Amino acid sequence: MGLGQLVETKITVASTDTAHWDAALAGLEAEAQVAVQSVPEAAPVAKAAQDWNTDVEVNSVAYWDQVFETENPWAYDSPYEQRKYEQTLELVPRDKPRRAIELACAEGHFTAQLAAVVDDLLATDISRTAIGRAAARCRASGQDHVKFDQLDFFNTPLPGMFDLIVCSEVLYEAGTREKLDQIARNIATHLTPDGVLVTAHIIEVTEERDRSGFDWGGVFGAKSITDALLATGELQLEAEIECELYRVQRYRRTQSTVVKNFQLEEMGSPPAREYAYHVVWGGTNATWSEVEHERALAVPVLMYHRIAEADDGPQSLAQYRVSPALFEAQMRWLRQNGYHGITPDEWLTSVRERRAIAGRPVMLTFDDGYRDFATAAWPILGKFGIPATVAVVTDHVGGVAAWDHRFGEPAPLMNWDEVATVSREGAIIASHSASHMAVNALTGHELYREALQSREAIRRATGVTPETVIYPYGIEDMAACRAFEHAGFKNGFGTRSGTATMLDDPMCLPRIDVNGLQGLDDFISNVTGIDLQTGLNRRSSLA
Repeated sequence: MGLGQLVETKITVASTDTAHWDAALAGLEAEAQVAVQSVPEAAPVAKAAQDWNTDVEVNSVAYWDQVFETENPWAYDSPYEQRKYEQTLELVPRDKPRRAIELACAEGHFTAQLAAVVDDLLATDISRTAIGRAAARCRASGQDHVKFDQLDFFNTPLPGMFDLIVCSEVLYEAGTREKLDQIARNIATHLTPDGVLVTAHIIEVTEERDRSGFDWGGVFGAKSITDALLATGELQLEAEIECELYRVQRYRRTQSTVVKNFQLEEMGSPPAREYAYHVVWGGTNATWSEVEHERALAVPVLMYHRIAEADDGPQSLAQYRVSPALFEAQMRWLRQNGYHGITPDEWLTSVRERRAIAGRPVMLTFDDGYRDFATAAWPILGKFGIPATVAVVTDHVGGVAAWDHRFGEPAPLMNWDEVATVSREGAIIASHSASHMAVNALTGHELYREALQSREAIRRATGVTPETVIYPYGIEDMAACRAFEHAGFKNGFGTRSGTATMLDDPMCLPRIDVNGLQGLDDFISNVTGIDLQTGLNRRSSLA
């Protein structure tokens, strides 16, 4: 059924002829483009083509060359990684080892720093692409004495004996404990007597469940790697710097007993947002690898408004304000219990392909586009690597929530610079209409203008054409659903209470309100009370 049929009681046109209708729509689209000319324009964002070849053997040359097709794949230049490099250099002996080798040098970000404290350095990697970038980086920094070579040390003996071996952030990939032990022996037996191994690896929560760490689906972490290196019988652990998410260690090849120097240090900065997705802070009850066998045909869509203190606004709106401390506790609980955030597009793709989502999905939405989304919510979401959708009212961006005037002083909204910034960093920007008028009070002509104008403003400001709408006041008017759909939106959310299932109309999806007057226990009850297979409330189904 077409839009004209659905909203025929709400729109007046000169003729029901299709050509006239299309012309009317084209006219509204042109009006929308004119209406948003004051919105600062961002460059279009091109979606990266997914060209990953899953047929190549893991840890092969082809596999790692594929990884390094994208430059700087693990944010080597981030403050988090640079702090780790500083700590690794702290453990390198200052007496300039005669011959040193770096295993898995990647693009040479650390190589250039290591070269400054050793006289004879061989930097190696399995990837030819990575070696090329590493060599160029060292030449640019004046480190011409570094030699480079391709080496698969997982399967090939090291090329000689070395006074110093540096091997960080790679032993995770050993696959089996037997293989890890084999690699550890390869490293240990190619150290000269009294030679030193310096290494840094992350803490994996599957190995140490009572503390912060990465949930990478069971790869080897610092604990298992330490056990394997000590099991060689050749190495003694003589120095260790431990941070919340990783350990930097120095081993010496000696039969003498050594006294370990242990230091507990700050990381300085958390991992970049795209890698924080894997971090679990404060221990875990369920890891992703433990729940990935679960299949969800429903998803709890959590509805937030403001992340602000209880007294930051009119008392009558207190239920719509979740304190930053409570919000962080909620995000921590989600991660500690195996939940992973998904976007509306990921949900819609699963619906279209008629396939369940692995694990325990959850979706976060924020209405109105308040400034505290950028200043309070987004930093917390970045810490936990959880995606979110925030809906903005495009005529009011940079102003205040005028629709709340009757309750008291309205809260400030994000400006276009803030909207563009969180969008670049990964937030999904949705439409909350252009004016925030109740959609059931608008004519079809007005509905379509609201849809097109808000969509064009967001596209202009972020470079991304929005596909999600959150209806003002949560009103799921059927004419509005179809009007926004005809304007190009793919999914829509109201405030009808419930869990979104694959049988729901994608343009009229329910959500679960997160009430700022309730505590963490209520939040947990609301999330766990939903059967992700059926979308039914577990408690009511038992009644």
